[in-house]
Amino acid sequence: MKTNFDTKAQASLEYLLTLLAFFAFMLLIFPAIIAFYHTSVFALDVLNAKNFLNDFSQKISQAELLGNGTTLEIKTHALTKWKLSSSQESVDLKVFSKELGSERTLSEKIFSEISLNEQITGFKSFIITKQDNKIFIN
Repeated sequence: MKTNFDTKAQASLEYLLTLLAFFAFMLLIFPAIIAFYHTSVFALDVLNAKNFLNDFSQKISQAELLGNGTTLEIKTHALTKWKLSSSQESVDLKVFSKELGSERTLSEKIFSEISLNEQITGFKSFIITKQDNKIFIN
């Protein structure tokens, strides 16, 4: 004959086994969730970088067309680490993911010579000015 104590002990044991199974399942699925999260953040940041680079080159083109003393501003928010640099006729933007160990390079053609070598993490604002028919980035 089962006593009240035996049924309570069995219910407690079943509860503990169910809880143990839940935590074991979470331990198995947790690395996949973390990998998915980092991949998603990197993909979103690459899209954000593409939009920023496109806007950046358009602002430079606008400054070229407008007169001396023109001042334009562009803002961005990098979720990962970015490196913005310029060569003779292009602006290059590298997006780094430390967690995934990968990087993506984006490039946009421009038609003015600028000197640029910036590392971006978090919020950043750039001021594009035209003085003496030259473009300056601050």
